[in-house]
Amino acid sequence: MARWNAHIGLDDHRDTPDNARVLALLSVWIALGCLVTAAVLCFWRGPDLEAVLTIMPYTVALSVTLSAAVLWDLRKDRSGDAAVAGRRLQAVAAILLNSLTFAILLVLLHGVVDAAIGIVVEFAFLAFVYWFYTRVLVRET
Repeated sequence: MARWNAHIGLDDHRDTPDNARVLALLSVWIALGCLVTAAVLCFWRGPDLEAVLTIMPYTVALSVTLSAAVLWDLRKDRSGDAAVAGRRLQAVAAILLNSLTFAILLVLLHGVVDAAIGIVVEFAFLAFVYWFYTRVLVRET
């Protein structure tokens, strides 16, 4: 089994996690695509608007999940490698882009007042998660 895991890249003795590189790139590109799509939806009211608005939150959730997987995979990597820092930055950027996309979707779906309440709750939750990630999971010892 260890030989098979090494063959497909799942061995525990890897120097650089290639899966984190691919997931970080994929998550940030999905997030950018979602943001552009949400911005286009603000100005273009096509006949298939409801279908796109229905699919977008799931796409945002996929991108955030990939970003979280990258951050979780790199949580114990204390090397000063620029590639690791870049992957973390890509994952955090993807989460921020997805948060902005979600805020745009809230305005489109619920109106300005309800969206403002949702945005405050969302960013308070994100601030807590970021604090928990930096102070508890990957704190400097």
